[in-house]
Amino acid sequence: MKFVRRLRRSGSPSRLPPSLIIDSGVGRFSVSISVRRQFSVFFSDNSIFINRFPLKEESDSTGMQIIPVLDLKGGLVVRGVAGKRDLYKPVESELCSSAEPAEVAVSLRSELGLGRMYLADLDAITGGEADLETCASLEELGFELMIDAGIRSIAGARQLTRRLDGEVIAALETLPGPRLLSELVGELGAQRVIFSLDLAAGKPLSGGGDWPATVDEIASAAVSAGIERMILLDLAAVGIGGGPAHLDRCLAWKDRFEGLELVTGGGVRDLDDLLSLRAAGVDGVLIASALHDGRIGPGELGRLAVD
Repeated sequence: MKFVRRLRRSGSPSRLPPSLIIDSGVGRFSVSISVRRQFSVFFSDNSIFINRFPLKEESDSTGMQIIPVLDLKGGLVVRGVAGKRDLYKPVESELCSSAEPAEVAVSLRSELGLGRMYLADLDAITGGEADLETCASLEELGFELMIDAGIRSIAGARQLTRRLDGEVIAALETLPGPRLLSELVGELGAQRVIFSLDLAAGKPLSGGGDWPATVDEIASAAVSAGIERMILLDLAAVGIGGGPAHLDRCLAWKDRFEGLELVTGGGVRDLDDLLSLRAAGVDGVLIASALHDGRIGPGELGRLAVD
């Protein structure tokens, strides 16, 4: 898809249908209304595709936010399996036939009404250059992004925030320690910095530095550094369908850290898992495989909203 232009419009997009395809005979372009109530215009193939993106309140009616994961590697969305990144391959999804980030993201929003994405730039996390172009393109489409670009310094965070509007993930895997985390919160504000407490089979996935030894101690250090939003992510559970790995810990942290916004992910299989996570007080869930496989679709999300 090639980005052409954006047109401001007034009024509410709520009267438009979720999607509309029109064959033009001369080329295909799409007009999409974002959460900012703008049109995004594209050309591709031989038809016109018009998609209405849901407003934030339309996709957050369950009391627990469902957040699709976009793992990027080599410019494509890949499928994570147990944190073995060298084996990740381009995603194969029931929602779309492409692994291009924009097409995957648009399909998640048009099919499931999900407009907030967790984006992990695996090349940047492992020491390469951050793919700011892809992130910027997704923001142009109106997506809200939680971006893990392997932040290791204040300078790295500034590079990200100069270009992008998204929330910055400061991850245990790449961040040297709680002192830098505190500096990030001081510079960007507690609402823009999300601490990701990364685990591998239950053990802290730390790149070294002066982090405490245990998972609970790391969480306490992050909260003491000013963190109000946290992700608990066990990479060993990702993509294997084993169920949520840390329900008890989520429940304990919600009780222990008053006001903490807690997101977790890894291993989510179905609606029952979502209901269990919501019962544990989790504020958001990171999901990839179950969405692409169709195990969690519009029906399951609809039931989650009413159960």
